[in-house]
Amino acid sequence: MKIIKKYIILLMLLICISATAMYKDVIFQEGNPLPIINGMLKLNDDNTYVVIGKNPTVYLTKTDNKDELFKFIEKEYDVKFKEQLGSGHLFEAESTRFILTSKQYSRFYQIWRLSLVADKLQ
Repeated sequence: MKIIKKYIILLMLLICISATAMYKDVIFQEGNPLPIINGMLKLNDDNTYVVIGKNPTVYLTKTDNKDELFKFIEKEYDVKFKEQLGSGHLFEAESTRFILTSKQYSRFYQIWRLSLVADKLQ
């Protein structure tokens, strides 16, 4: 019985290694996947977005679940959503502009990067 368990564990390990080898480009497309995986584990009904990086600030949401993130950015940076520009979303205040760009990480998750565009509007 113990030999069967060892073979099952070995088989599962081989399956995981082969799956990682086959999909390594997807897994490592954003560099180290551990912060993203950690963020995925933190997402739930109460936390619809999580911060997974700073400088620039990087957020993670489930795909098509951006409303709470937009509300947070408006409140946190005292800006208002103005318009969508392709995959970017422009947030503007009297003296600042931020752009929030998105990239699909997998079929289920979206990575958002918030960058300051201009300190002062002309």
